[in-house]
Amino acid sequence: MNLKVAGVLLRLLVSVACIGAMMWWVGPDLIVSHLRRVGAASFCLSALLVLLLAIPHALRWRIINQVSGADRSVGWTLRGVLLGQFFNQLLPSMIGGDVARAWYAARGGVPLAAAIRSVLIDRVCGAVVTLLLSVCVLPLWFQLPGGRPLAWTIAVLGVAGFSGLALMMVIDRLLVSRGSIEPSHALPHRVFWRLVGQVIELGPMARAALTRLLVLFYSALALAATISLFYLDARLLGLDIGPLALIMGIPPTIAIAMVPISFAGWGIREGVLIAVLHPLGVPADAALALSVLYGLTVSVAAAVAGGLSALSGGARWLSLRPRAFDDAQAKLE
Repeated sequence: MNLKVAGVLLRLLVSVACIGAMMWWVGPDLIVSHLRRVGAASFCLSALLVLLLAIPHALRWRIINQVSGADRSVGWTLRGVLLGQFFNQLLPSMIGGDVARAWYAARGGVPLAAAIRSVLIDRVCGAVVTLLLSVCVLPLWFQLPGGRPLAWTIAVLGVAGFSGLALMMVIDRLLVSRGSIEPSHALPHRVFWRLVGQVIELGPMARAALTRLLVLFYSALALAATISLFYLDARLLGLDIGPLALIMGIPPTIAIAMVPISFAGWGIREGVLIAVLHPLGVPADAALALSVLYGLTVSVAAAVAGGLSALSGGARWLSLRPRAFDDAQAKLE
């Protein structure tokens, strides 16, 4: 058994074990009773909102591609984002959608190095905004009875994340100043932390304040739409969870669920959401049902997204040789 297969099985095992343990803890009958409150029309409405989430994401990725010298239409970037949503749910790692998106861009005429760079920058921009909001709501967590342990956990994760990005930027500057790396190289020696350093500075985007603001705006809009989706799902389940509770709880949940140790975030997302909503007075069964409904709507929407992308030309990547696809994935990893 090679390492890739072992990694897939391990992530699947983590997801199944976490979901199974939480179901056993709260009782599967209780979760099913929650989910039965959601009608077919309401479920389709929630899935439609997931597809709408792709619009600000596509606008952000389009700007990043423009800065990289690849000016593409909104429709073109939207197809790539939909394709990425599909493979994020189909493949065991969140990187699967990034690989598909990078290769979609490469097949669309964008140089492979620039395509990979744009996907990485797009991913990190979203993560930075998510971390920022998680840190901004920390005072609310510290004031909440029983919220201090979680507040310190979020604070440590935020400091670690931003410190890591800052360190990467410093190393990048040192190597460029010493002549070890040419500043114009987009992907030198597959050094991932150089790309992250360019994300912090926003590379060429540093020359245009409006461009930086647009990237941050679309990132914030995408995050706000995700929180709105959770709020809609809570209403569909009949749960009394206010917007403020979701603003406090969803960003750290999303940030931690990005860690590639489970299958498409399943299991980790549910556990973290239970932990962050518990100090806010949300029962474990309600938080678990909310996360499961969110996961189901995202999975259904991802299947629809894959179909829409394929019908509109996004399935061209299926004709790629496996060796070339593996090469793109190796560079992203």
